[in-house]
Amino acid sequence: MKSQLKKLIELAWQLETRAADASWPEAELKLFQNKLASFPDSRIAAWATHLTPGMSLKHFQALIVPLEREYQKNPSDEDFLVTSLDIKNRERKIIPLQLALANWRSGFNVGSLFRTADGLGVEHLHLLGYTATPENTAVKKTALGSDESVSWSSQAKTEESLHNLKAQGFYLIAFETSPRAKTLSEKFPHTKSVMLFGNERFGLNPEELKLCDEIRSIPMSGIKNSLNVAVCAALAIYEWKKQWEMN
Repeated sequence: MKSQLKKLIELAWQLETRAADASWPEAELKLFQNKLASFPDSRIAAWATHLTPGMSLKHFQALIVPLEREYQKNPSDEDFLVTSLDIKNRERKIIPLQLALANWRSGFNVGSLFRTADGLGVEHLHLLGYTATPENTAVKKTALGSDESVSWSSQAKTEESLHNLKAQGFYLIAFETSPRAKTLSEKFPHTKSVMLFGNERFGLNPEELKLCDEIRSIPMSGIKNSLNVAVCAALAIYEWKKQWEMN
């Protein structure tokens, strides 16, 4: 079943690449749908009925993300020797910063950010869209227990969640590569804030960006125009925390 799953994912990635060019090739889509429908796991096979030529890219991604998570059983931090013990009875020093993760495909990225959030005192994580929650095995393994020290919530509708956060008085900061983005080192407003990070490949959509009070980016010096999203978030949290504590 492992090899069948790998072939399914490879087909899905091919389709996703074509969809980025606003094209759903009928023959390839039908092939993927047939292979999905005949998959030995009936739960996965049932998803075939949700594939249609008129579906959006986000709809397609929401279907293939569970396939990726099932297949990608990669080594994580918990597979390696830990040379120091956690301090279980230490009280976390909380900063008035929350994070919103919109449609993160990798459970390992989510788990990694839980550890970062715990270590830097982030108040809360909003897991939006199809972002994996700590019930996911990859998140649980990579978080190494930090999902129990950092509060979190899950919301299927990203824009609705952002509206609610604005209504609660949070200052929303989107991280995206954009010509109008401020750099990370510029001064942040000294107020309770939420940092929003989008999908690892596609980032945030225009509607989500419009709801934010500002956009930030991290200047790059290499051939790649962005960092891994969990690494980007870690740098952003650290800079915000540093500025907050200096005020």
